[in-house]
Amino acid sequence: MAEYLGHPYTGPSDPIRIGFPEIGLLLGMLSVVLARMLPGLRRHTWPRAVTLTYGFVVVGIWLSIPLSLTNIASWLVGYSPHLQTFFVIYIIVFGVIGLAVIFGKNFYCFWLCPYVAVQELLHLAFGSRARPNPKWFKVLNNARFVLLFIALFLVLVLKNPSVSVFEPWNVLFSLKGSVDQWVLMGFALLAAVFVYNFWCHYLCPVGAVMEIVLKVRKGVIGLWPKRKALENPKPSPTSS
Repeated sequence: MAEYLGHPYTGPSDPIRIGFPEIGLLLGMLSVVLARMLPGLRRHTWPRAVTLTYGFVVVGIWLSIPLSLTNIASWLVGYSPHLQTFFVIYIIVFGVIGLAVIFGKNFYCFWLCPYVAVQELLHLAFGSRARPNPKWFKVLNNARFVLLFIALFLVLVLKNPSVSVFEPWNVLFSLKGSVDQWVLMGFALLAAVFVYNFWCHYLCPVGAVMEIVLKVRKGVIGLWPKRKALENPKPSPTSS
């Protein structure tokens, strides 16, 4: 505010405060890393149930800050949140993406996302076994990237990250939203009853972002063996 009024603030900067929200989020991310990386836990299914329950209670109900496209898109137009005030946002965005870059795994989707816990609970409760045709699954699965492109295009054109707010979990956990957002949430939850993790497989833009991150990481790592082979070519068997 001082800078906006033409009087830049020259006093001491506020320290980054790490409280219960930040610690709770870090513990959740650490639990997923352990569940997916430790050989003794990877062979069991119960660790995933534990991390999903933790994500539902802590990330969804308590903090109400599931990873959303808005959190990611805000940086594209230069609207980064205040570090000292919203440090928990930095943890969930750069923590999830950073872990994916380092380990090559998505530690958030299907493991810590609170909306996944809600979808799977509904699907389990009603016992539906509907599965789309594999051909249609691939087509519908790519719809996530179309939605992601449209949302990011609008964000960049309008320079307004809030236009990318359409994920149903914002309404589900905050209980606040417009009529169209409530309708979308109801549709997504109803579809999840019949189709396993409907939103995640076919509409989730965050899942599309994470898949792009993992594909880019795989492509960059794949360049190193080629470069090494060019720099150190194997000698020809016929060479003296």
